[in-house]
Amino acid sequence: MASPVALSAYSRIELTWQQKMSAYWLLFWPAFGLSFIPILLLMRTENASELLWVSLCGQFVFLGVQGLFLPRLVRKDFRNFVITVTPNDGPQRRSLSRNEVLRIAVWICTPQLVIILLSLSLSYSIPAEHLRGISTLLLWFRILYVGPLSIQLALNARYPSFRLQAYQSPLI
Repeated sequence: MASPVALSAYSRIELTWQQKMSAYWLLFWPAFGLSFIPILLLMRTENASELLWVSLCGQFVFLGVQGLFLPRLVRKDFRNFVITVTPNDGPQRRSLSRNEVLRIAVWICTPQLVIILLSLSLSYSIPAEHLRGISTLLLWFRILYVGPLSIQLALNARYPSFRLQAYQSPLI
């Protein structure tokens, strides 16, 4: 992990899509894996409405785990960049308070929540045989577009007492 003194050697950058994808993947994979736990524990029915609620439970676990892993976003030294927290009245740092995690989680999770609600509304209006293909497409759309967009929204958001900033590693 880079120290505050070492961060001055880094240059500010706008993240590319690949870098945003890398940052999102850091949050996505543990959340995706852990979101199957409620599905495996609760899935004991063939009733479609109960399956829908089990699936929703898994989706909300997915969003919650992403919030739990948000501090990793600023602690991680990515291959060619780092993300730092710059308070309005202090030096840059590589840690997040609980309040900052909650504020960032809103920007990370809201676009994904929109996709979850869209898939929920589609599940009531589309025949079941078409729904599997559409839900797979929505998952890939969520990974490849909505995830990096969420990272961009979190980086561009105006927080009251801090901002997130990406810096290029001086080694690159």
